[in-house]
Amino acid sequence: MGAHLAITGRDRERTEDAAREIRAAGRPQVDVFVVDLSSQQQVRRLADEVLQVLSRIDVLVNNVGGYWNTRHVTADGLERTFAVNHLAPFLLTNLLLDRLKQSARARVTVSSHAHATGRIDFDDLQSERSYSGARAGGPALGGERRSGRPGGALRAYGRTCRLIPTRGCGLPPPGRCRDPQ
Repeated sequence: MGAHLAITGRDRERTEDAAREIRAAGRPQVDVFVVDLSSQQQVRRLADEVLQVLSRIDVLVNNVGGYWNTRHVTADGLERTFAVNHLAPFLLTNLLLDRLKQSARARVTVSSHAHATGRIDFDDLQSERSYSGARAGGPALGGERRSGRPGGALRAYGRTCRLIPTRGCGLPPPGRCRDPQ
């Protein structure tokens, strides 16, 4: 597979280290983008950089996730878990949507099954009345991402796929992926 990969991370050194490991595994084309996904401004900057660097996007894997025991508010005034786990992937996907549509078989995926663990309290999206890290981080906007073809051009897939072992989380073994039903 001659895939050209692009990866993101908050920490440049760690993200560059990951890129070196990927290159050493036989994938020479790896672009690195550094971003704090809790910042809407940085998500917009990321999208601009991606659009400048990548002329084509076939697969967008939204593999972000954060969990905090206490409530934090971002510089944008958003509850951090909601901003990182939900708003950032939604915003990034929408900002890249035109480029994704240009690829005949573009895919957008998420790599978590956390959305199945709860429900969204639409009356308290910012968790101002009551905060629970598990409740804030778990229920993703799963219905929207599995709704078919946004804009009539893409397939949206939910994936549960782990690349590293994690014990006791209830997910399938590393490397085994499945579509949530």
